Amino acid sequence: MNWEALGAVAELLGAIAVLATLIYLAVQVRHSRDLLEENRKIALSQVYSARAFNRIADCRQDIDSPYSAKIMANRLGVTEDEVRERSFDQRHIVHFDNLLYQNELGLLSENDIERITALILEQYPGWKSVGPVLKRVEDWYESHRDA
Repeated sequence: MNWEALGAVAELLGAIAVLATLIYLAVQVRHSRDLLEENRKIALSQVYSARAFNRIADCRQDIDSPYSAKIMANRLGVTEDEVRERSFDQRHIVHFDNLLYQNELGLLSENDIERITALILEQYPGWKSVGPVLKRVEDWYESHRDA
């Protein structure tokens, strides 16, 4: 074999190595992008969950503090028991809103969604009777009630 043939084989092997490296890098970039997207979803989920739990804690004050329940009852023109019932329902609505957001991010299983849907369909009429319902929960109910 002469030097020219050896050089041509080396160039071919070099080109194959460059192509293999480019394919490997493309796979790694895609994998990194997917991991970043998953981390973004988890971060959004954590922030939204923290906000939901804060709202739930605020609703609990109406139940835990007789003074708060009395003030709210006077403002709304209802009984303290009705304030507690509304607070209880609002906590559940916020919790289900959070779960539906987790679903939008793709973080829940099909079984979870089936159970959540069944509970929303069962509880929604009661929630609606005591006050406004969060839009995400209301939209979910409307889109699933006839299904």
